[in-house]
Amino acid sequence: MSAETNQTKNFREFLAAEEVQPPRVISETILGKVRADLNPSFYRVFWKVLIIHAFAGSVSLLFCPQFGISPLNTHGLLAFYMRLGEYGCLAACGATFIAGSALIASLILRPEEVRALRRTRFFQIASIGFCSLGVFAIFGDAVALTLWIAWFTGLFFSGVASLEVGYLVRSWQWK
Repeated sequence: MSAETNQTKNFREFLAAEEVQPPRVISETILGKVRADLNPSFYRVFWKVLIIHAFAGSVSLLFCPQFGISPLNTHGLLAFYMRLGEYGCLAACGATFIAGSALIASLILRPEEVRALRRTRFFQIASIGFCSLGVFAIFGDAVALTLWIAWFTGLFFSGVASLEVGYLVRSWQWK
């Protein structure tokens, strides 16, 4: 008997077999797990993005110091950004600080997590920004509120735009 004939026989036996219903508890457990995987919670996605941002944001400090915080004590992109004026410089620094994090998050998270992130993108990016401002307030120099607003504005718009660019790249991959 050839392998194909044996497979065909096994398949026909499978089709003819009596249907067995799994216990209701098992079905509900599996469906609950699948539902949770397909619809990740805001907090779960937020913590993943926050971890990604901790790494990507730290790397961005090598190129663009934020509020006096730079691991290499260099000016990096500040020389270029200062040509934009005080508020333009801060907006560009905020944009630089979040862009890599948002792009990386949209490229490495699971598709379901990216969709969940996009549903709450404004709140997620704003939350990451406020967490970052808190860290800078603790470890950096004192900064006027108007300067923080300029920095946050650059961060917010760049974060949302970077997230969308990453989503578009991923959506081509998912097709």
